[in-house]
Amino acid sequence: MGFYIKAQLCYARKVSPSFLIYIIKKKKLEEQELLISALHENFGIRANLNKRISSSGVQSYRIRISKKSMDKFIVLVKPYFIAEMLYKLGI
Repeated sequence: MGFYIKAQLCYARKVSPSFLIYIIKKKKLEEQELLISALHENFGIRANLNKRISSSGVQSYRIRISKKSMDKFIVLVKPYFIAEMLYKLGI
């Protein structure tokens, strides 16, 4: 199972940022739940699914990494980011 991701830090209501993973290829909900489970079981990273409905009515889901797990997540993915994209991690 491969995931193609577009990552983005989110700053909402002046609280500490959370991290969103947008699944670019349409994956089944079960596969996204499997990724969340694997992140938690293998790396101790807490995440959940956020349901999103576009203005055209299309329903999709995105994975949100918990604020408490951000440091662990950044350590995990940083080696795979090119220098020009590190700003996406807030570093």
